[in-house]
Amino acid sequence: MRTTTLTRQYQLAIGLVAILSIISFLTLQQLIKTQLTAADVVNVSGRQRMLSQKIALTGMALIHATNDVERDVLRSDLEDASELMEASADALFYGGTVLSPPESHVLPELRSADIRSLYLEKPTLLREKTKNYLDHADSLVAADASELRPGNTHAAALQRTAPALLTSFNKVVSAHAAQSRRDIGQLRYIALGILVVTLTALLLICYLVFRPTVDLVEEEAKELEKANRQLYRLSSIAGLTGVSNRRNFDEFLENEWRRGLRDSAPVTVIMVDIDFFKAFNDSLGHQAGDECLKAIAAVVAEALKRPGDLVARYGGEEFVAVLPGTDLPGGQEVAETLRARVEEIGIAHPASEISPNTTISLGVACVIPDKSTSPRDLVHQADQSLYLAKAGGRNRVVAFEEKGIKT
Repeated sequence: MRTTTLTRQYQLAIGLVAILSIISFLTLQQLIKTQLTAADVVNVSGRQRMLSQKIALTGMALIHATNDVERDVLRSDLEDASELMEASADALFYGGTVLSPPESHVLPELRSADIRSLYLEKPTLLREKTKNYLDHADSLVAADASELRPGNTHAAALQRTAPALLTSFNKVVSAHAAQSRRDIGQLRYIALGILVVTLTALLLICYLVFRPTVDLVEEEAKELEKANRQLYRLSSIAGLTGVSNRRNFDEFLENEWRRGLRDSAPVTVIMVDIDFFKAFNDSLGHQAGDECLKAIAAVVAEALKRPGDLVARYGGEEFVAVLPGTDLPGGQEVAETLRARVEEIGIAHPASEISPNTTISLGVACVIPDKSTSPRDLVHQADQSLYLAKAGGRNRVVAFEEKGIKT
């Protein structure tokens, strides 16, 4: 009888734990979804802000264009930016993503009265302002050449309303962020309640039920931590090239600098610049330029095989690599390997002044951190070396030493 009772209690406990675990899992999934939605809102709204400025600037360039070819290019750019901004506005207004906005216009994501008022009520009327802004842009696209002159009312309207539109977009991001924080707070209370009930049930049954449940809770916690790490990783990646972005580079270098200061270990930085990249874009187009950036980023990332090394996009056509625990000769060897591999992959560069293929110039600097220097000093030294590599003919490695520059 006792065995039967214990069995029933065990089965009841397992059933209760299973139910609570399912609820906990769904709650955690909702929390992750809320975080992802908040990230999407920030990305889409950031795209809107960028596009609103691009539309205004392109509109001004269009009315100052001097020939039909230039006007056609600017019309196309203005039309593309307008269409993408409209898609971004629909994504924020109706919920969904820019690439697949929802078909139903029921405002599923505008749960907060604050957010709804920003879109639909005075004085903000963001939905109406966005529509009027895009109407002015479309009118510029459709205008005759004779109408495209200084004083054009549509171009003036774009310039006049762009700052107010940016302010409204900032308010939308703040409102969405506040709503997300409230949602996450509620989900945390729910998760806490589930945990209390689960622990109480386990204490009332026995240790044999308690132990498996603890394992399950730990597993769910690891899943959440994994999701958070994934979110952080995504926020640290430069979207086009797939390597780290500038923010992640700054954090990584700061951490390695502190480690080097503590252990008296060297830190090496390699600055990489694609030779004549503007001419590459001008001759082959920006799409080819993007492919070139991705290819070179892949080569650099593949060549840095140590788990402790990092490669990041520094800006434009520049990349930067951090090699903790590597001295200057080792950094020069790595830099020369990078230079040779980029040259070997043979990306055609018809506008290069030094080679039929795309090449890179590299500057190397290495220090053992001390309290009199900073990570910025190391980056500056690497940048100086890169400048000398470019001034010295490009497609070469130049290293920085305290006694001078070594090539």
